[in-house]
Amino acid sequence: MAELFEKKIDGWAAWSKVFQSREAFTPLAEHILTRAGLPFCALARTKPGTNAVFFAGECVLKIFAPMESGFSTGRDYETERFGLARAAALGVSSPHLTASGTVQDRYRFDYLVMARVPGRELGEMMDALAADERMNIGRSLRAFVRRMDTPCEAFPARPLRSPAAEVRWACFPDTFCAEREAYLAGTAYGAPVYIHGDLTCDNILVTPEGGICVIDYADALTAPPEVELACVICEAFHLEKAFLKGFFGDYDPRALAETCLAGLLLHDFGANIICDRLAAPEELKSLAALRGKIRARLDVSWFEHTGKE
Repeated sequence: MAELFEKKIDGWAAWSKVFQSREAFTPLAEHILTRAGLPFCALARTKPGTNAVFFAGECVLKIFAPMESGFSTGRDYETERFGLARAAALGVSSPHLTASGTVQDRYRFDYLVMARVPGRELGEMMDALAADERMNIGRSLRAFVRRMDTPCEAFPARPLRSPAAEVRWACFPDTFCAEREAYLAGTAYGAPVYIHGDLTCDNILVTPEGGICVIDYADALTAPPEVELACVICEAFHLEKAFLKGFFGDYDPRALAETCLAGLLLHDFGANIICDRLAAPEELKSLAALRGKIRARLDVSWFEHTGKE
């Protein structure tokens, strides 16, 4: 029997050359859709990520990178499948999971087939939204978080504070890292709940009616709620006030800054978020410096009026 996927994968460099190739994945995609009882449509590319993700007519086909790519994605597959099922059971807006499974070809490919959701990524349209539209999106995401971020049965999630995550903090000054460790040891976080873990503006679709649909549950885990909220503040809403007011109501920037600080210091990608949204590592000799950056972004007028850090 001829192989469905003919390209050689022997590490990330090889995978990165093919994971967006419609030609390379068409035979495998056709096999998967036929197995699911769905018509095959020509593949169209989506935004690049780690896995091979394509539009196929009214479907989204996500084929997880095999172990030969250098990534271990089996847990991501199970985590995302669990998250989609949980979202459906709770009645929150997420893609409908049409089919899932594994194809053992030249390589083992786990896959998900989801219904394609009409809408645009929040990140693509954020700058064009009026203040009331931003507030409505903030309220909608708050409703999502209230339903999803609750105590949850065990599922195949990655651990919080994994060794790989801790390596990301190595670029920060030693004084900052020492204060971070002391802070994490001495801070009372909220009780762990299910969190999406990656609520960025790229994973929030805005529908034509103005609602939202949350996608990509592969990074979900159980963690204190502050971890989710820090990502919402910085990555979903870019610390922009109208979004935050919709989500949090009339917030105190000092209190919200503390929530954000706590979540960032514990988040697996907190170091990356800080670098992308707040400051370069060399600017942050202490937690006070990071706290000041967050406060300034949350409410410039308050920060400038009081002169506090």
